[in-house]
Amino acid sequence: MRTGRPDRSAIETFGLPGLAFAAGGVDAATYLGLGHAFPANMTGNTVLIGVAVAQGAGQAGLRSAVVLGGFAAGVVSGVMLRDRREWPLNAAAPLLVQSGLMLAVIAVWAALGVTSGAVRYPLLGAMGAAMGLQSAASRSGSVPTTYMTGTLTKALAALTDRALRAHGHEPHPPHEIELAGGVWLAYGLGALLGALVEVGLGAAALAVLTAVILAATGTVINVRRRTPARERSFAREPR
Repeated sequence: MRTGRPDRSAIETFGLPGLAFAAGGVDAATYLGLGHAFPANMTGNTVLIGVAVAQGAGQAGLRSAVVLGGFAAGVVSGVMLRDRREWPLNAAAPLLVQSGLMLAVIAVWAALGVTSGAVRYPLLGAMGAAMGLQSAASRSGSVPTTYMTGTLTKALAALTDRALRAHGHEPHPPHEIELAGGVWLAYGLGALLGALVEVGLGAAALAVLTAVILAATGTVINVRRRTPARERSFAREPR
């Protein structure tokens, strides 16, 4: 029986881990290549700003502040780009804009390098905006793809709940641990790859990660195509 809801299985099985993998890679590659700041991790940037202020390290604080500002702009833009259909049907536009922005960063980074602040700070802001767009696109998903504290908390809480329910012979929600744990692991693996590739190839690390984001976007678009038009118009959620 049709419920008017899109099939989320493909995006949750492949898309969310893929986006988390890309976010981890972007954090690592940007931290190493553009300046010590995290485009996807605003908790870390907030701490880095505090540390920089305490130590009087103006440039370090400015790098994190620029990324944080870019992230905020990306979230606002991503929410504006989403239509009112149910997730993941409304995620394609922000993800496509994110991919285009990352391709622009790759082109500038490869052409000009990052030896001057005139290049470094715009690239940091653009990478923050790219991850803000992804956060807006995936915020209605089952687990976050850009900040892992919530995802890891969800995995551990679900694991504990499953153990308690098993002890009492109670049913438990299926796949919750696997999804949250898999997304967390994907983020870590992405960070490893991003760091390894950036050390050897610089901007090319972002090209690999952009390809992963485009693959996840393709999964979203495929879900849209497989959802009948009358169900796409029925399935709506607040921005």
